Amino acid sequence: MSETTRRETMRTNTPLIATRDLSKHFTVGKTMRPGSGRTLYAVEDITLEVHQGETLGLVGSPDPENPPLVAV
Repeated sequence: MSETTRRETMRTNTPLIATRDLSKHFTVGKTMRPGSGRTLYAVEDITLEVHQGETLGLVGSPDPENPPLVAV
């Protein structure tokens, strides 16, 4: 079986990990005053599947403009 065929076969199988529309928000800078603080969007509407033989890298970033997910 060629490497390409093997990869295509693995991708048709049920994923080992899957998520749809995952979001995680945090309130930061909150004080006792109502309405204080701001919402930090850690991830917003992430949908992914990881199949056998694939690798997913999670990378932390201090810049919220850069996406935290990297597919390898």
